[in-house]
Formats: sequence, structure tokens, C-alpha cells
Amino acid sequence: MLTLFRTGRAAAVVLVVLAALTLGACGDNDEDAAATTSTTTTSATQSTVTQPTGQPAPTRPSVRTETFEVAAGAVAGGARRIEAKAGEVLRLIVRGDVTDEAHLHGYDIRADIAPGSDGVLDVTADIPGVFEFELEDSGLRLGELEVR
Repeated sequence: MLTLFRTGRAAAVVLVVLAALTLGACGDNDEDAAATTSTTTTSATQSTVTQPTGQPAPTRPSVRTETFEVAAGAVAGGARRIEAKAGEVLRLIVRGDVTDEAHLHGYDIRADIAPGSDGVLDVTADIPGVFEFELEDSGLRLGELEVR
């Protein structure tokens, strides 16, 4: 009878300890809630971003695209002025029937172009002023970038 009492008492102690551990792990803890994260996978870039749940996703600046077409030694529609606000992000695309180098002066950003291969210049407009944009080898003026 004494052995049965000791075994039953040991089992009861084990059950109490397990119950305490289970309740402690399941408690409503604000620190646990704050540490909860969500994961987002973007298929286009195949990157994974993990951030705290309840926080807004970081926003990427919008990118404005301007395209310049060059044919028979001239810019379709003529050279033009692109106006941008400070901090704006631009993607300048140059395509045409020539092999040359597109160059945005002041920012000193360059891109090679060739028939069937566009030149792409990504620019964050963070230098105020007016900057010439041209085909470097031929001197063909594509336009200018004005940053305010």
C-alpha cells in the first residue's frame, strides 16, 4: 500500500509540473505578441522580407520612366526637358538605331546603347540644377534634367 501511495504521489507531482510548464508557455505575453513576425516573398525578386506583424510594409519610392527614341541621327519628338522634384527616382531609357553611350552630365551616369539593346540610367534626383543628357560619342542632345 505504501508503494502505491508513493507512485501515485510521484505521478501527481509530475502532472502538476507539466501543467505549470504548459500554462507558462501558453500565457498571454505582450512581448511574445510583439516578437511575432510575418514573412513575405516577392516572386519577381525572389527575396524574403521579414518584419514585425502590425507594422506597415516599407514603401519603395515610385520610379518614373522616361523613354528617348533615336532614329536616323535624331531624337523622336526632339530633345526635351525632364522636370523632377528633389528625391524623385527616374529611369531614363534610351533606345535607337545607333551604337553610342547615353550620358547624364552632373550625375555622371552612363549607359551603352546599341540597336536592339536599350541603355538604362537609374537616377535619384538629389542634385538640384539643370543637367545635359546626350549621346556622348555623336554629341546628339537627348534633352536635359531639371531638378528642383
